Amino acid sequence: MASGLSSKEVARKLDISFRTVDAHRRNIKTKLKVETLAELVRYAVNHGLIEKNK
Repeated sequence: MASGLSSKEVARKLDISFRTVDAHRRNIKTKLKVETLAELVRYAVNHGLIEKNK
């Protein structure tokens, strides 16, 4: 998702339902207390889970 993929594209790559992707994203956002996808991506970058594009 940080790469700009939609839930449907992520689901296709992982061979799972797009609803499953949305459910996981929603649960992660709830646990991390973030509201938007941008905040989720920022969290991932700040915690070294993904790298910033240079």
